[in-house]
Amino acid sequence: IDESGKVILKRDEITDEGGLSWTLVFSIDQSTMEATLESETSVVKSYSVNLESETVDKPSSSYSYKHFAEGEPGVYSATITNSYSVFEMSVTALGSGKLSFDLTAGAYYNSYSDYAYATVYLNGTAIEGYEKLGDTSSSSSSAATTKVEALVNAGDVVTIAYFVKNTSSYYLPSYKTITVENIALVAPGAEAGTYSLDREMTLTLDGFGHGTCGDANFDYTVPESGDFVVEFDLPLIEEDGITPRHFRVTLDTEDKTGAVSIEVGEKKPLSINLNGSDQLISNRPTSYGFDDLGDGSYRSNNKGKGNTSAEMVISCYQDGTLTFHYEVSGDCNSSNSWDYLAIYKNGELLNKYGDINGDYSVDVVSGDLIQIFFTKDGSDNGSAGELDGAIISNILLTVAS
Repeated sequence: IDESGKVILKRDEITDEGGLSWTLVFSIDQSTMEATLESETSVVKSYSVNLESETVDKPSSSYSYKHFAEGEPGVYSATITNSYSVFEMSVTALGSGKLSFDLTAGAYYNSYSDYAYATVYLNGTAIEGYEKLGDTSSSSSSAATTKVEALVNAGDVVTIAYFVKNTSSYYLPSYKTITVENIALVAPGAEAGTYSLDREMTLTLDGFGHGTCGDANFDYTVPESGDFVVEFDLPLIEEDGITPRHFRVTLDTEDKTGAVSIEVGEKKPLSINLNGSDQLISNRPTSYGFDDLGDGSYRSNNKGKGNTSAEMVISCYQDGTLTFHYEVSGDCNSSNSWDYLAIYKNGELLNKYGDINGDYSVDVVSGDLIQIFFTKDGSDNGSAGELDGAIISNILLTVAS
């Protein structure tokens, strides 16, 4: 009801042409209880916002739902005022594409309890990589901003929820405002689709700069003119080794076909997976890997992430001796289980190091997996003021004669 007493109703609709947002304005005669439609307008929209959403599961019956409010146009926020609360809003896609927005929040949680944090859901399921968001420093007066992106179809609902267990200043960051802004839904590019290639292969582009072909994942850019070429690596894995293969594919976006050329490298006796193996061997959550530094060395990428492990896996395809060099920065203490390097062979612990650096060797046979973990405590920095981390370099498998 506006200031003049007129009733304004809003409704969103998904049509074959896209999303429509309807606005209906009625005048009300209270003496006769009659309503007269004065105007009816519609605008094309790609998404709608629901500030009254109450859909995510509450941690317990003690929690109550709270809501976001719109301040400046397109800026939605909520302020933490009550314990045992779930602050929630949702965005419904009125078309297909990539939905994105900026989420700014503080947070505080540890191994004992989840006091305050934000999580983003797609159709009721938490989106991987967008769980427990926010600045986890309880004393911080600022907050972390996360760019949230999700591929959606018309009718999909993305929900933002901020859970608050305790509003005591000890358990919360001093930054107590959650903000969602810069919401956008971008349609996929015309290049999106599945392409038929030589050698009975297929390649898929998502229309947003990311593609797949078999086990290969790659990024691409659509050229303004000239040939549309994508490149990726798809090695050939055999029992006695792995052969590097670099694919270069020239695409026809109209016919959805592609011509392939391949550069074949020398077969190697080992391969390296920098994203781990999904095996929870460490005593701390393993959701991080290692970054390729480009010079034959690799660094753990869980820096600044307390109570986590980073993992890399070396797959051996021939019998021999595997060697590598390691460096660890931080307060290292293997016996007390913080900031240490652990080495596993086929899931069994071989060694645990708290040394600053050293060289390691282990005998292997074809099929062995060597898993390297860097496990860190809740502190972000070592005694030297450097971010805790480990660097692995000079990896070599000397094949047995």
